[in-house]
Amino acid sequence: MMGQRDIFADAFNFYLYGGRQVLHPEQLNELDSTELSYPFGADGRGEPVQKYRDVLKSAVFMENGKAAYLLLGIENQTSVHYAAPVKNLLYDALQYARQVELTAKRHRESGDHKGHGGSEFLSGFYQEDKLFPVITLILLFSPDEWDGPRTLREMMEAEEPEILSMVPDYRVHLVAPGNLLPEELKRFHTSLRNVLGFIKYSKDREGMKTWLSRDAAEYMQLQGVQNLIKNLHFTAEQAINALGISEADGEKIFMKL
Repeated sequence: MMGQRDIFADAFNFYLYGGRQVLHPEQLNELDSTELSYPFGADGRGEPVQKYRDVLKSAVFMENGKAAYLLLGIENQTSVHYAAPVKNLLYDALQYARQVELTAKRHRESGDHKGHGGSEFLSGFYQEDKLFPVITLILLFSPDEWDGPRTLREMMEAEEPEILSMVPDYRVHLVAPGNLLPEELKRFHTSLRNVLGFIKYSKDREGMKTWLSRDAAEYMQLQGVQNLIKNLHFTAEQAINALGISEADGEKIFMKL
């Protein structure tokens, strides 16, 4: 589901831009979701680290008249991951290490070492080289609110400010239906709105009733009955059945609208 470019863009437009349509599907390109890196240098020594992301895409768009590049990843969770800051930090660190390695490889192959000092030559990464930002977003496919840590420092046993000030922090980027306000659901513009709405209210019968009669009905008017039912099949297959709402029951609810 999240591999679809329109839904992927919808998730990041919600999180980064409050629902404004800044990132468009055609600006996204699929990347290999395997993160393989030799974190101890570009010479290939040491044991490689390999991890598999759920979805990874590159994005290219114009910013202040220049092309801006982003690497965007999505991790699907069906339950709270209490070590999420460490998990996502590793993914992002491996991706940055990969960028350094690819930059060093490009310099080696082009032989453009003239004018660069020994430190640049040894690291393979020149003073003017830059990294593309990496943003990893967690989507929680569960009605439960996220009660796990959202930052690396929250996982630390140390409490002394002097010590914590020396520990670089890392923040988890998260979309959890249980934490979303009803008005926030309207900032999604694809069938992802249906998925998150069903999940959010899957344990709240009255809330589900209100949402279906108001927000979902509005969405149905915009998209058409057939498209919505088609989306319902899709979302049920992907998430709703796992949460105890059968596809048949969901379809009955929509047919009553």
